[in-house]
Amino acid sequence: PEVFIPETVMLEAEWVLRHAYGFGTPAIYDAFTKLCGLPNVVLPSPHRMQTALQCYADGMDFGDALHLAASQACGTFFPFARKLIRKAEGRGQ
Repeated sequence: PEVFIPETVMLEAEWVLRHAYGFGTPAIYDAFTKLCGLPNVVLPSPHRMQTALQCYADGMDFGDALHLAASQACGTFFPFARKLIRKAEGRGQ
């Protein structure tokens, strides 16, 4: 059977793994990459999740990475957080 995982579930899971269980970015990235690669896992936008995970692996906050990945089709990206603005500028946004 297929398992649908919304991006909001991934966002919440990352927060719980990091804050409640103390996992670091490399461990979470590895787990999420393996989870998303399972043949029965269905994501709303696999390409967007792949982009977000790469940004996350490169040091971006996971929530910020999801926001940036979701805005790829937009001409301009205006986040509120200055830290995200600096990181997004390096990615052509």
